[in-house]
Amino acid sequence: MKRNKIPGILVFVVLFVSLLTMGCNKNQEEKQEEKQLKIGFSFDSLVIERWQRDRDIFISRAGELGAAVNVQNAGGEVSEQKKQIQYFVKQGMDVIVIAAVDTKALTAEIQEAKKKGIKVVAYDRLIENSGVDMYISFDNEKVGELFGKAVCEQFPKGARILELMGSPTDYNVTLVEKGLDRELKKTSHTIVKKEYAKGWVAEHAFDAVSEFYAGGNSCDAIICGNDDMADQAIRALSESRKAGKVFVIGQDGDLTACQRIVEGTQGGTVFKNIDELAARAAEIAVKLGKGEKVAGDRTISDGTTRVPFVCLEPVYVNRETIDEVIIDGGVHTKEDVYLNVKEKE
Repeated sequence: MKRNKIPGILVFVVLFVSLLTMGCNKNQEEKQEEKQLKIGFSFDSLVIERWQRDRDIFISRAGELGAAVNVQNAGGEVSEQKKQIQYFVKQGMDVIVIAAVDTKALTAEIQEAKKKGIKVVAYDRLIENSGVDMYISFDNEKVGELFGKAVCEQFPKGARILELMGSPTDYNVTLVEKGLDRELKKTSHTIVKKEYAKGWVAEHAFDAVSEFYAGGNSCDAIICGNDDMADQAIRALSESRKAGKVFVIGQDGDLTACQRIVEGTQGGTVFKNIDELAARAAEIAVKLGKGEKVAGDRTISDGTTRVPFVCLEPVYVNRETIDEVIIDGGVHTKEDVYLNVKEKE
């Protein structure tokens, strides 16, 4: 009796079609992976609270737009950041985003990336003489102006000011100083001393304030490059029982700074909406990676080239405005801001 071979043939056909389908699906998945936009992000450091927030918001928004982000932490070392940019170039990233350690030191690495057709975004710090494709940050000259106006509002005339600026290798510091100097020239205020925190090491502010008062000096106001430095300055003032008696201001709008403002030890902070900055930067990076045109709000000179500049506005926050700007704006919760004090009437 002859056996019917048709079922066997059918089984073979089904298996063949299944394998063929699996292969096609695998190829489609591989193609999708190959097409996924790749962004390399090199941070100066992730020690400061705000940089961690920048990272998380950027990764989240880029992911929503279908891009994969490789984050590297330079730990405040220029040589390490150079290696990271070179690594991103070798990995064939579509876009490289850089929060520079030293805004003067990355020209060669950025030019190499651009030769490979990789788009480069300067994040929050303008990278000098490099011709990046986009610079996104806040109006840093206005940050300086807001510092000056805050001091003038607190002291109409004759205030003695101790300036504790950030890293001298950060071009934003130059811009902040430019705005601050322009504002203070209109007044009778005096800069009794100015110092810089190399690498944005906040502890420098503690040492500077401690030494300043140990030398028999005094001041009415201390302008700090960021809120971490303000924290250290206030810690030094506390040891001399001067916390709350000297007007201290910082920058960034960190939660701990907001807590100090309602507690009365910090006068104010120049708030920069990091969520907006990071999300906008992610959107810009994705568009650039796709070859789409992105226009800046204006251009800014990096020393050799006019660079497209997406410019966000900073806002000064003190005890009177903290509820409206910080709490109602969803930056920090009321419970967190007023953690150590009773809510104001």
